[in-house]
Amino acid sequence: ALWLAYRDLVNDETPRDRARRLQGLVDRNPAHRESRLLNLERALMTHTKADIRTAMAALEPDLAEDVLTRRVCGLMAKACLGLQDMDGARNWVARASLVKAEPDWSDLDPEGKAFAYSPADWAQLVLSYAEKGTLVHPRFERDERTLSELPDLVSRYMPSMPFVKAAQKAATFVPLPDDPGIYDDALRGDEADAPPVPAPKPRAKRVPAKTK
Repeated sequence: ALWLAYRDLVNDETPRDRARRLQGLVDRNPAHRESRLLNLERALMTHTKADIRTAMAALEPDLAEDVLTRRVCGLMAKACLGLQDMDGARNWVARASLVKAEPDWSDLDPEGKAFAYSPADWAQLVLSYAEKGTLVHPRFERDERTLSELPDLVSRYMPSMPFVKAAQKAATFVPLPDDPGIYDDALRGDEADAPPVPAPKPRAKRVPAKTK
């Protein structure tokens, strides 16, 4: 939430100017986890594929199963989209459903408002920090909805078959399969005639055996 607040301090800059300004935040502690995440955010702002790949590689320590979070999965999915890798993006979105959320990310409400706390929440936060030196996350503890970490993905399959397009356009004529055979009348709404049944073959007469 803090870096988002810092990002939005200036709202009339180009993406490249914003990425350059955020670099100053990264340079304060380049080895920190948040700096690695922010570096990938910067690369996505500039749409430079080489920078995106480099930033993704730097996140390798944060992709282990025991430390992976929903926020990191969402960021990796966005990076895959930046590389036009739709399958990779879908894979990271799927993995996000199996990992934990980040308490720090809970400080953002679904509309992206940072630190959407009530007076009681602020009092709890101040008291916890004064007594124990720890920051609590009231929204996380209440399991409230937060800003989504995942990107919106388009559908994998695009309708292209003629009869699907015709149905979507409410066409009066819908293409029919080739050579429907005896079911041609049924496809037009008429009763289909049953196929002719072949006549049974006459059975040969049995000749009784001669007795001696």
